[in-house]
Order: sequence, then structure tokens, then C-alpha cells
Amino acid sequence: MDKYIHDILNGKGKNYILLFWQHGEEESIIRGEMMRIYESSSRVVCVESCLRPDINVPEWWRDINICKGENHIVYLYERGNWCNQQI
Repeated sequence: MDKYIHDILNGKGKNYILLFWQHGEEESIIRGEMMRIYESSSRVVCVESCLRPDINVPEWWRDINICKGENHIVYLYERGNWCNQQI
């Protein structure tokens, strides 16, 4: 495990799927977090959105599109229904 963390911190990581929690943050915060994930060499995120109360409303989709717009493949993880899919 230490080798993987060391590789990521030194820009030598591979394409790991990283979890991203959706809380309805401002666009600048989401873009900043996606950039940090991108800089870690990951191009895939799994968005956990069940922590967000307004799931599946226009603002929620706006945030998902922000995640996708940062050159990431986005998977949705919805714990309640086990509805996991790529978008």
C-alpha cells in the first residue's frame, strides 16, 4: 500500500478509481477537487451522492457534469439502491 501512495504523491500513479462525495459544494470547490484527483494521475471517479439531499435535480446534474468536464470517467454509486453505473 505504501508504494501506491508514494507513486501517487510523486505523480507516478496509475489510473485508480477514487471516491468523490457529493455534498452540493460550489462549482469552484468541485473543480478544485477534480483537479487534485486529475493531478494524482487518476482519470476515474466514483461519485457517492446519497449524502446529498437534492439528488437528481438540475443542480445535482450540473455538479455531475462539472466532474465529467474535468476529463474524468464518472461512475455513480448510490448506496441505497446499489445502482452503480457509468455516465
